[in-house]
Amino acid sequence: MLPYVRFLKSDLFFTADQRSILNDSITYHAERAASELHTNTPIIAFGVSTKTDSPIMIPGRGYGGYTHSEVYIQIDIDPSKLNNIIEVYVPSIVCHEMHHATRMTSVGYGKTPLEVVVTEGLATIFEEEMIGGYTPFHGTYEEAEMQRFLVALNRERDDINYDKRKWMFGSAEFPRLLKYRLGAYIVREAKRKTPGLTATSLVHASADYVYELSKL
Repeated sequence: MLPYVRFLKSDLFFTADQRSILNDSITYHAERAASELHTNTPIIAFGVSTKTDSPIMIPGRGYGGYTHSEVYIQIDIDPSKLNNIIEVYVPSIVCHEMHHATRMTSVGYGKTPLEVVVTEGLATIFEEEMIGGYTPFHGTYEEAEMQRFLVALNRERDDINYDKRKWMFGSAEFPRLLKYRLGAYIVREAKRKTPGLTATSLVHASADYVYELSKL
């Protein structure tokens, strides 16, 4: 797999050195993730933008990633927070989105709450597996709270017309980023109950299979 990094009008906001560091970091971690995941896509393009009002930008974090397809990943970065993002979050973004891109070549991202929750959980745990000693903030939770939201997941699990914003941005009932947190809980439980299991080995597994392994 050959990563191709393109700066989408963001060259005006980054110095030459910053562009070089970003390019090298994205390329290195994309190649490393592809090797681990056995990604067969010949070329994956990474578009880097500085749209601070981007819908994929995580509020208060200064970055965001979105996998449009198995061959195109978008990364948005707030230039004012660039240094911390390069050192800590670029590797996690790239690993997370590379898991999505690889999964899209087979089972896809998902159309139902269960499929999407498991997909995001797998990508979140893949970040942990690739970056030692790192726990993504969107993979933290109180177990009792996750147990409570399993009820909501089971209620909506196969609904293709579900409220996507609720599972991402929260609501009066749902906390923000629930699809990541609940997904991470499910995948961690599957790993705990199946020694040797990894998010890497489950990249092409169905959501139903992963949920079954969690025994929740």
